[in-house]
Amino acid sequence: MFSFKRIIAALFVITSIAIVVFSQANGKVNGTVTDPNGAGVPGAVVKLQSQATKIEIETTTNDSGYFNFVNLNPTVYVLRVEVQGFKGVQTPPFDVGVSEAVTRNISLTIGQVSETVETARLLNLFSNHLQTWERLSRRRSFRTCL
Repeated sequence: MFSFKRIIAALFVITSIAIVVFSQANGKVNGTVTDPNGAGVPGAVVKLQSQATKIEIETTTNDSGYFNFVNLNPTVYVLRVEVQGFKGVQTPPFDVGVSEAVTRNISLTIGQVSETVETARLLNLFSNHLQTWERLSRRRSFRTCL
């Protein structure tokens, strides 16, 4: 028969292996937020959004402008940075792989946070209008042929 000590030891080994395996599967994203002169920007709000789940997490840069996100699931992310007195910045989507450490350094320009330019949103809006126009023009030409 199995003794109580052997069962506890087996559970301990299995749990230890699971912790090691699962902790290695997660990636991380880090970097430094700098001003136009290259100095670190403390207190900048850095947001990381998973493109798969749309879940967003945020942190604040330290006194040197450094930020760090850990225990991230492997997927595609977008990084946004906002701080008073500077234009907001949004990175293009990027992959974080299994056990991968991704560095994204962000350089800010003087301006207002509300001046963030999101080109992807403008392109999607233009694309949607173009598709609608194409559908309407096809219907209209079909009707005039009848």
